[in-house]
Amino acid sequence: MGTITQPTNTDIPLLADIARRALWESHGHSCAHEDMAAYIANRLSDEALLAELLDERNTFRWIHHEGQAAGYSKIILDSPHEFVAAQNVTKMERLYLLETFHGLGLAQQLFDHNLDIAKQANQVGIWLYVWKENHRAVAFYRKIGFEIVGDGWFKISERHSNPNHVMHLEIRNFY
Repeated sequence: MGTITQPTNTDIPLLADIARRALWESHGHSCAHEDMAAYIANRLSDEALLAELLDERNTFRWIHHEGQAAGYSKIILDSPHEFVAAQNVTKMERLYLLETFHGLGLAQQLFDHNLDIAKQANQVGIWLYVWKENHRAVAFYRKIGFEIVGDGWFKISERHSNPNHVMHLEIRNFY
């Protein structure tokens, strides 16, 4: 299994590297190379991730396996969505795991850790966007109880957006 810790601002270069690599691995083929490169340069730069890490609304965790950084997550507590009736719900904005570490149970471990954080904050659900063509991720979320509650779009550039499912999990199913 992995070791889960909270990244600090000194971890930003490695965290940004994982973010960029994981997004390329999972979404890089979904659009033109220059569109994805521009998105990553803008949204997953060291500076952008540092700003997100310093924003107290965001909760970051990363997971290491055998001493190597394998992935990370970002959740936002009390982040309602129009397709979810409850207001005290958590948005799971990212659950990135490098392909090298797939199949080791690390995504489940990191998700469970985030679920515990949400429970401790009296959240009643977790929602997320997942690209419809990311079949591995959709299957993972369905397996742990998420249901599709709507559709949305992940804007990569002015000329390209990926169709996403909005998925929701009621936390009370885990008490």
